[in-house]
Amino acid sequence: MSREIIRQQMRELQTAPGTVGPGQDFGYSVELAQEISQESQEIDRLFKVASALEHMRQTVAGVDCLTLEHLALMESVMHMANVPGLSGEHIPNLESHIGQSLSQEGLGDRIIEILRVIRRMIGVVISKIAKFFAAASEDSAQLWVRLNLSRDVWKELAGRFPRKPTVAMGVTAYLLAGRSSLSHDAKTVIRMGDAQVQQLGQLRQKYIPLVLQAGRQLEGAFSNHALREGNLETWLSGLNQATAMMNYGNLSSILSPLETVRDSRWQNGVAGMAPPVLGGRAIIVIDGSRIQPGNTVLDQAIAQQQTKMVFERINPGRQLDSSTATMATMPHNQLNDWLNLVEGMLKELDAASGSGIRNTLNAIDKRLVQLIKDVPNQDQGVGLMQTGLAYGSCFTNWVKGPYLNLLAHSLSVSGALITAANKHMAAY
Repeated sequence: MSREIIRQQMRELQTAPGTVGPGQDFGYSVELAQEISQESQEIDRLFKVASALEHMRQTVAGVDCLTLEHLALMESVMHMANVPGLSGEHIPNLESHIGQSLSQEGLGDRIIEILRVIRRMIGVVISKIAKFFAAASEDSAQLWVRLNLSRDVWKELAGRFPRKPTVAMGVTAYLLAGRSSLSHDAKTVIRMGDAQVQQLGQLRQKYIPLVLQAGRQLEGAFSNHALREGNLETWLSGLNQATAMMNYGNLSSILSPLETVRDSRWQNGVAGMAPPVLGGRAIIVIDGSRIQPGNTVLDQAIAQQQTKMVFERINPGRQLDSSTATMATMPHNQLNDWLNLVEGMLKELDAASGSGIRNTLNAIDKRLVQLIKDVPNQDQGVGLMQTGLAYGSCFTNWVKGPYLNLLAHSLSVSGALITAANKHMAAY
């Protein structure tokens, strides 16, 4: 094949679908993963609102004469509770209640309204998680086509040598970044990429089975007759057995050894970090066992769920400039190692099956729908709804972070690796 034909193939590959950079979505699966993360954050915020209102409800219980101190507290909480999409008909005029009492029933209705929104949002997240796995499979198929095209060009370059000593990486460098820099050689990228493939496998083989086991325990606790009989302690015990499975020892052993990192983003400012993957991200294991829970049932339920894995940027505030990012042009044999890395990553992505996750999510969602119907509208009922929904949301968060987020990131990284390989081969 002539050099000009090879160059034309490289130009076509450079503009093929799947080229990624900062601020760009690769495929529908990555877009869904971003939406799931955003909606999960909103669910967490609404739980805080519901918890704050419950604290207010307890504060005014038995208070026949509201003071200015009560007013200051409740105005703060009501401001936080006035979220888009929720009616304000149950928010009282606080100033008019100075020297009077405030209806606990009105606050309870407001909490229930928020909890119903949370339930609907959890259902949306569950639906999008199911769509994610289907979309990820389609995106992976696109990447296989691109990889095979690049492999064909690589074969045609056998016996040739680079014409240019370096390659300008451009925005592709962001997804191939190291821990804190865009400057790295091909060996570093391949080493970090291999670690990423290994972590995908460890999560699939060890983490997801643990999550599914905990999910089945949750689903079983939701179906337990103890709740319908009003035996709250027995019900909570069953739910807490699920979160107990997700303890720091179990989670940290999946990706051990972990590096101890100090960061104000994590509870107690300390967490365990797995080896960083490409793109300046890492799986963080957070030990929430030392958190002191609040007084409400919901506070205690949420405290039980703070030991978890997340997938985050290592240095979210660091600004990196890709305009000068370059890499020494890879020799022909190293390009083969690079393409082999992409192949290994795509194989691991294809091995990710969402069937067990989808089945468990759907079973829990059905229980949450029933929970909203079964819980009596009484003093204990609001707490039961809050607690049940918090545990249901907890399972979606176990799936999302780190597994679903690492899958989406790896799809983007795979596209960036192929794009980078094409840039290197265009230098021949």
